[in-house]
Amino acid sequence: METSTKGDDYEKAIIEDTIASDSNLYDLDIKYGSNTEIFSGRQNASFFTTTKTETIFGNGHQPMADISVQYFPNAITDGGKLRIEIIRRPERGEDLKLSNLHIDYRTRAEYYIGHNENHNYVNSATIKLYEHETDPDNHPLHEKTVSKMQSLQNNLLKKEVKSFYRDGDKRAFFHFKITANGDQFDSLANVKLEDDLNGIFFYKEGDVIKPLDSRYFTITDGSDPDHPTGALIKGATDTAVPASRNDY
Repeated sequence: METSTKGDDYEKAIIEDTIASDSNLYDLDIKYGSNTEIFSGRQNASFFTTTKTETIFGNGHQPMADISVQYFPNAITDGGKLRIEIIRRPERGEDLKLSNLHIDYRTRAEYYIGHNENHNYVNSATIKLYEHETDPDNHPLHEKTVSKMQSLQNNLLKKEVKSFYRDGDKRAFFHFKITANGDQFDSLANVKLEDDLNGIFFYKEGDVIKPLDSRYFTITDGSDPDHPTGALIKGATDTAVPASRNDY
């Protein structure tokens, strides 16, 4: 997030970033200029619970402004508001330039669990400028709000099927492949995957479509030499896990 302003007619600036209920603030880094770090931290940083204040110094090590940061999480849902307040010091020897203030942060998506479609993550930021430090927050001299949207596909579950015929023993096969947690989110755990194959095979007798009795097809198990049924858990080392099967 970059800020800028024309003119020098303000003593206080407030920057508020609204994080919607589908995300949470993950980390934050604020610098002034190219290498002066003011704040840096993740969710256990102090500004996630209380207001943290630092002083921004100029080239001659003269104080230019005080900057306060706090994140206010929503009480019930995910999301919250990041508030940054800048008070310019009256004794400053060098003017603080908002265009030199660089605010970088990341949010963590919370919506993906239980969803399997595109989702639009929306974030909005507002800057307010005040003529005097004591001016109330709801009476700014200037105010500007911008919003951005990022659309992401949640690849929670995907199922594919291929069919083929083996001439040697005149058998037809259907190969089902299920991919869960395609985005490989680390926080997805304690997952149970079931695939119900009841009533998925049919045949046509005259003009009537009838379900195919289970005695005419077989679901292979993990010991099948050619087409074993099982699961592959991908990670630093891939782990093959045999699947359990219930025949009805």
